[in-house]
Amino acid sequence: MIAWAVHRPAVVWAAAASLLLAGGVAFTRLPLATRPTVELPRLTVSATWPGASAELVEAYLSAPIEAAIQTVRGVRRVDSESDEGSAQLTVHLAADADVPLARLGVLERLDLLRDDLPAGATPPRVGNYVPEELAEQPLLQYTLAGPYTPGTLARLAQRVIVPQIGTLPGVAGVSVMGGAEVGVTVAYDAARLRQLGVDPAALAEALSTSRVVLAVGAERAGGGRHSHGGCGAARDGEPRVCAAARGGGAAPE
Repeated sequence: MIAWAVHRPAVVWAAAASLLLAGGVAFTRLPLATRPTVELPRLTVSATWPGASAELVEAYLSAPIEAAIQTVRGVRRVDSESDEGSAQLTVHLAADADVPLARLGVLERLDLLRDDLPAGATPPRVGNYVPEELAEQPLLQYTLAGPYTPGTLARLAQRVIVPQIGTLPGVAGVSVMGGAEVGVTVAYDAARLRQLGVDPAALAEALSTSRVVLAVGAERAGGGRHSHGGCGAARDGEPRVCAAARGGGAAPE
């Protein structure tokens, strides 16, 4: 092969020129972006507050969590989305940020914020951002057992095991299932209800809605719109009167 190429230099030069020409043509036809989109590392934070309106979730759940996360080193921006009873936050990290270290810092800030969250709100959960098209089924599942109550086991898993496993490289998220939920069992006297003419279904509905928190009014002042108010259960079991706060010069809705 070498002897053949030595005796035919014209053929070798022609082949080299053809390759250079083909490479130049292919390079000009490559789809190049003048401003390419760079996907920065992200974390997700979720929390729930059953019965709360989107306005109250934003004011008392999303805003404090967002303010606490902003102080973590490596956090570039925090976006939040508040719905009825739930809050979803996306934490955008710097390109050179250490993701496990940033996640540990977020967990520490949220642990300090735990006592300041509203009553009835679940502790925030932190996970690595995974696009929907890349989401997969859980890789591993563990069963936690021991001489403790189900509620204690759930708290141990949430406060001890989840932070340790969640900071391992390659772990996108850790979720806890099972445990005990705090609740109240209500027993009623069926004969007494019949005497009063009260339907058990009406009693169940009154109990289910007795602690619902809703935004009951809004005001417009300047270019802003602010929601106020809430509903709860009074001492005699009757719902409290809900009213919107009204400020000077603001038009209530």
